[in-house]
Amino acid sequence: MNRRRLIQVTLGGSALVSVLLAVVSAWPERVPAWAVLRWFDAGLLRVASLGTGAGAVNAAGFERPALAAVFILLLLDQTIRTLGTPARASIVPLLLPRERIADAITWNSSSFELTSMLGPTIAGFLIAWLGFSAVYLLDAVTAFAMVGLLQGITYREPEQKPEPRTWRTLGAGASFIWRNKEILAASGLDLFAVLLGGAVALLPVYADRILHVGPIGLSWLRAAPSIGAVLMAMWLTHSRPMRRPGATMLWAVGGFGVVITIFGLSHWYWLSFAMLFLSGCQLGRLGRLHELKARE
Repeated sequence: MNRRRLIQVTLGGSALVSVLLAVVSAWPERVPAWAVLRWFDAGLLRVASLGTGAGAVNAAGFERPALAAVFILLLLDQTIRTLGTPARASIVPLLLPRERIADAITWNSSSFELTSMLGPTIAGFLIAWLGFSAVYLLDAVTAFAMVGLLQGITYREPEQKPEPRTWRTLGAGASFIWRNKEILAASGLDLFAVLLGGAVALLPVYADRILHVGPIGLSWLRAAPSIGAVLMAMWLTHSRPMRRPGATMLWAVGGFGVVITIFGLSHWYWLSFAMLFLSGCQLGRLGRLHELKARE
């Protein structure tokens, strides 16, 4: 299907969810106690009680309808974004001539890291000054703007080859990866790194309960991996080609695991920031290796 249209639809849907999150954040006490929200809160309470005492969970306010509404809206938002992610990742070859695709992939990954570095930092200051609702509204405004800007982009429809939809075509991607052992190894290492790096999703808890910093401190922690990835990409761009890319990937994933482990044990803000920065350097090295494979 038309990838540009799919991106526009999913961006618009995500923007509407951001508007609802802004409303819930601004007026949490006005969220109605609907049965589905009470049921969702009860499920959250059971899951949270497995790791902490029921008393601590109740004290955290798990009985509020607004909390369930936020969880449901975030679930919906990620579902919509995931639906549009393959289209966003594969639209570049349909916008440029073949000889410029490799450079476009490099620019695309670099801009992603740059925005991942600037976005959380700006968001931290906005949360501290204006509150959460302002950030959600800014997200909605920029998403709607992107929907309009995409309309003006020259888009070439891909060549369609009529194929019956079978289990074999469904698993064509997995079959391709299995046949190309280099891609299989790189993907396996990526999955391993993501498994080790799951602790980064808990950054708000680390910032609040362990490192005792506010929104601005949290924003710098969120930006630290991207800062490291951007600087590593710049350094690799001006350095010699890697002689042993396979060994480099293993060292990058191993180093990523070490620094994430140290981050998980740290109680000092600047040590935690440094470890997240180094984790970004390792991911930047992995990203560079993937770019080289794309050029090949």
